[in-house]
Amino acid sequence: MYIEDIIISFAFFSFIGWVYESFGCSMVIEEKFMNKGFLISPVCPIYGIGAIVCYSAFSSIDNIFVLFITSAIMSSIIEYITGYLLEKIFHGRWWDYSEYPFQIHGRICLYGAFLFGVCNVLICKFVEPLLLDCLSYIHVQQKEVIAIGITVVLLFDIIVTTIGQKSRLKNVSAAYGYIVDVTNSGMQRMSFIMMRFVPASVTNKKAKIKNRARCINEYLKEKEGTFLSYLW
Repeated sequence: MYIEDIIISFAFFSFIGWVYESFGCSMVIEEKFMNKGFLISPVCPIYGIGAIVCYSAFSSIDNIFVLFITSAIMSSIIEYITGYLLEKIFHGRWWDYSEYPFQIHGRICLYGAFLFGVCNVLICKFVEPLLLDCLSYIHVQQKEVIAIGITVVLLFDIIVTTIGQKSRLKNVSAAYGYIVDVTNSGMQRMSFIMMRFVPASVTNKKAKIKNRARCINEYLKEKEGTFLSYLW
C-alpha cells in the first residue's frame, strides 16, 4: 500500500468505528446517539489504527482461525495501550469494561476481543482489498490531495481537542465544551426523533434482547470466577 492508501483507509475505518460507537453502541447501551469519539470530528482513530496494523501484519494469513486469534490479540493490545495513555494524559476514561466478564483493568474485555477478531477477518479478506481496488481507480495526485486534506483536518482536530482538554484557560475549555455539547445535543435530538417512528414490537424485542444479554453476561461472570479460582 502507498502512504495515500494507508491514510485514506485509516480515515475510512476510523469513521466506521465512530459510527459503530456513536450510533450502534450508544443506542443499545444508553438508548440515544452520542459522540463517543475522543476527537471532535466523526472519527475514532483507534479503529483506523487497529484495522491498518492488522491488515498489514496478518492479511497474508490464510488460516481464518489463526487470523481471528492474532488480530483479536493485536487489537486488544492496541485498545489497552490507547486506554492507558488516554487515562494518564487526559485523566479520563472513554470506555470502561469493568462490569463485563474476562476484562483487564476495564480497558479490554472478551467481548471486544471477539468482535475485533471477527471484524479484522472481514477487513483483511474482504473490506480492505475492495477498498484498495476502488482507490486504484483514483489518480495518484487526487489521492495525495485527499490524504493531505485528511491529515490536516485530523492534526487540527487533535490540537484543538488536546488544548480543550488540557488548557487551564477558561475561555478555551468553555469553547471546547460548547462544541462537544452542541454535537451531542444534536445527535440526541436525532435519536429521540427516530425513536418516535420505531414500532412498539421492535422496542419490546429490544428489551428482551437486552435482558437476554444481561443473563449471558452474569453467566460468564460466574464462569470467570470459577476460572480464576482454578488459576489461583
